[in-house]
Amino acid sequence: MSPEQKVNLEMQFLRSGHLPCQLPKRFIVVILGFLGMFNVYAMRMNLSVAIVAMVNTNSSLPENNTLLYTECPAEDRREEAITESESKAPRYNWDSVTQNHIIGAFFYGYFITVIIGGYLAEKFGAHKLFGAGIFMTSILTLLTPITVQWGLIPFIILRVLEGLCEGVTFPSMASVESRWAPKMERSRMHSIIFSGTLIGNVVSFSVSGWLCSIDLLGGWPSAFYVFGVIGCAWYLFWCVFVYESPFKHPSITSDEFMLYKDSTKISKKAGLYSSLPSLAICIGSWISSYIADGLRRKGVMNITNIRKIFTSISGYAISLCLIIITFCGCRTWLVVSIYTFGMFVNGFKFSGYQLSSVDMSPTYSGILYGIANGFGAIFGIVAPLMIGAFTKSGATISNWSKVFYVVAVFSAVTTTIFALLSSAEVQPWGKPDCEQESKGTEIVEQKKNFKSQINP
Repeated sequence: MSPEQKVNLEMQFLRSGHLPCQLPKRFIVVILGFLGMFNVYAMRMNLSVAIVAMVNTNSSLPENNTLLYTECPAEDRREEAITESESKAPRYNWDSVTQNHIIGAFFYGYFITVIIGGYLAEKFGAHKLFGAGIFMTSILTLLTPITVQWGLIPFIILRVLEGLCEGVTFPSMASVESRWAPKMERSRMHSIIFSGTLIGNVVSFSVSGWLCSIDLLGGWPSAFYVFGVIGCAWYLFWCVFVYESPFKHPSITSDEFMLYKDSTKISKKAGLYSSLPSLAICIGSWISSYIADGLRRKGVMNITNIRKIFTSISGYAISLCLIIITFCGCRTWLVVSIYTFGMFVNGFKFSGYQLSSVDMSPTYSGILYGIANGFGAIFGIVAPLMIGAFTKSGATISNWSKVFYVVAVFSAVTTTIFALLSSAEVQPWGKPDCEQESKGTEIVEQKKNFKSQINP
């Protein structure tokens, strides 16, 4: 779409009295950016729910499933029967290993483009790449029900392609922010836009589960059709209302334009620098998960100590890296390197406190995680205010160093509290009522199965 066509469409909306064009242009970028990140996670996570309805229940169970459904077995099986009877979509004989490969295939492509996403954003235009990444993912999402019928390999290839398309979204959005976020609004814009990932995650899980349980468009295929259509519709608005930068927007007001007059010159390396920490934290989380599971599997230490150690590594390393950064001055490469390393080690938290809610109460883990995230959201509100207070006299190295010191101390203190007081053992209040009754039966059944395997 040419700039002239975009202006004509935008003016038509303006004359018709619709709200979007009456907003400041940066507000439109924030709203559509939020919805874009919503789509990114909605289309990424819907398969995690839909795959339950796509698979034959018996094929996903182990051969010896005596101990399954020991808790409320009648209700569990009744829910499955309802789902099976209402859905007319085909089901597939994928075991748990195959399902993991299907879901994990997304990240094979994702890790490739997230590395070069910053470079591609500068080469082709950040806003164009962000929109194209989501649009292509939307098309692939719409094609998912058809591709599954072609076979397992085509389906896995499609998931890899989805990862390739979505991998560019985070670094390209960081580049969009660097152009559209005024200095004094950057934290708020970033928080609002990227909160779309959290909302998309929640909505995708809940809506996909509901769509799979009804007979709309055949059951589970509707989970892909709905979010695919939403992504395509979003792309039309993104193409019409979003431009590369405020300096290239033909209808921006003079008052809003003045907000960007003193903005620093955009670095061509900003997108690449932004993508490195994301990649580092992903790698760190993967490595730490293998180490943590290995320690637990070999019985080297109990689960509480594992969670404490990995949380301590993450929290104290971040504190140390932030303090070191304050002594780096203007050596950008050194700051980026230290911060990237800090994010790599920060990935260890996914094997630490991030799993506390699941460890303490498998039954109420969602509630606990929601409460914890609620406290996190509070600090997400406080952080921009704190940054604004410290940098009120200017965004100098000295002022930002104060911010880093506060965050470093906060990280160290909260990590220490967790290391001293936390527990990863299942709490009495975290067990379902029927667990106590079935516990003895489970132990007996386990012993019988174990003996039968040794002495067939």
